Amino acid sequence: MMRRFGRKVDLEALLTMSNSTRLEELEQEKIRLLAAHSDKMKHLETQVDEAETALMKETRRNSNLLHTTIDLLEQTKDLKAKISSREKTKDKQPYLDHRRRQNQERIQELQVLVKRQRQQADALKHEICLLSSAGGPVLPPLQTPNSPIPSAHAIRENTSKQTP
Repeated sequence: MMRRFGRKVDLEALLTMSNSTRLEELEQEKIRLLAAHSDKMKHLETQVDEAETALMKETRRNSNLLHTTIDLLEQTKDLKAKISSREKTKDKQPYLDHRRRQNQERIQELQVLVKRQRQQADALKHEICLLSSAGGPVLPPLQTPNSPIPSAHAIRENTSKQTP
């Protein structure tokens, strides 16, 4: 015990009391800090959850973009293969087009020939009718006045010579 300001003071009680006051103050400070940190932790946990959600959404979006890109690359590959095969076919096409054009030209020539022969035959029939009505028997001429009519055998030979 000790005297202070004219009083007796229990030093042990004073030390115990001051320690417990300080301890209580520290405990109060700890509780206040825990409460403040708890609010901050909740806020940070919310931000972390939002960031994780945003990251997952972005990851899904990027995955979808990658799948789309892969699909487009596969389509591009398929289209290039189709173009390549068509170009190979197109390289053969001029030969086929030339043959087709030759055949078409030959068909047109033969159609013109048939039309001309039909006109000649009609003209001869008309001439025979006119001469027959004038009187007396009339024999048809041996040759046509413009050009001779080729026989079917000659036409077949001409077409077989032109085809390889």
